[in-house]
Amino acid sequence: MPLTSAQQGALERLRRQERQWRVQRWLVIAAGLLNLGIGCGMLIEAEGELSALAAGPASGFGVDMAAPAAVLLGWGVAAMFLGAAVVAAAIVRWRGNPARTLLLSLFQEGREGGERVGEVRR
Repeated sequence: MPLTSAQQGALERLRRQERQWRVQRWLVIAAGLLNLGIGCGMLIEAEGELSALAAGPASGFGVDMAAPAAVLLGWGVAAMFLGAAVVAAAIVRWRGNPARTLLLSLFQEGREGGERVGEVRR
């Protein structure tokens, strides 16, 4: 079964995505770690604001600072979870997308074996 030009284009895109993942995984991990660091910074800042709020009005912080501290706390936790999820996804998919890898290897095996792709062996 010969491939159409659209199928050949799709196969070439799969190959390009597989080659690019080797570099992209490091960028994804770096972005995830950056997100974790930003989340930690937000949590540290929120903790400082909340402890100053608990110290009372003598510290210069009033009740009106509770809302920004709560927002920082929420966004900090969300940023940390997002960063951890991104890093975990990159580690799980370290060797690439399994379906894409299988499809490319089956196609390559069919080409090298002299068989026509999609043909059933008898």
